[in-house]
Amino acid sequence: MFFSKLFKRNDTLDKNMERHLLFAPNYLITTEELTRAKRYIFGGHSILVIEETSEGKGLYFVRSRTSKSNKFTPETDNQIHIGFQSIKDQHYIIFGLRQELTALQPGDQITFSFKNEEELDLKLELPSENFGESKKYACNLRAQISPEEVELFKSRLVHSYSAKKSDGKELGESELDKDFSRKLRELSQTYAFCLRHYY
Repeated sequence: MFFSKLFKRNDTLDKNMERHLLFAPNYLITTEELTRAKRYIFGGHSILVIEETSEGKGLYFVRSRTSKSNKFTPETDNQIHIGFQSIKDQHYIIFGLRQELTALQPGDQITFSFKNEEELDLKLELPSENFGESKKYACNLRAQISPEEVELFKSRLVHSYSAKKSDGKELGESELDKDFSRKLRELSQTYAFCLRHYY
């Protein structure tokens, strides 16, 4: 009788287990073989695809737990959409830019400020055209990032970002809410994990 009580089904425990699965971005649930590609499905329903092409391979988000697209948008700031991708041996942070930020051009700069007061300056460039078969490579502008910079996004919370034209003209600064900062860190953790173990 004692053991039957001890091992009785526990609804609270079951819900906690479901929650850990849902919020564990680096927990690989399954893989699927596609034509010239492999799809990786992580905890939290984040889906990344590594695509094999005649030009080389690429890595992109199909969706993340927090967004149904390849980029992720703060609820309080619709100017900037942020994502990560790899093409061949180069890694990128990608942007969908709206409102005032549409004035940004290749050669301009976006700076991310992290909670530990560290800053990362990113020089913007045009995206590569016609790589792969997926529209998920699409973005307005992108910036190259190193694996070490990916790790920075993975381990630090972004506090704010600012944008600046190549002539030095400021286009404004925006502080990111805590929820977005945590979700962006989660997104980069999933990307970095797939990059490190499967790409």
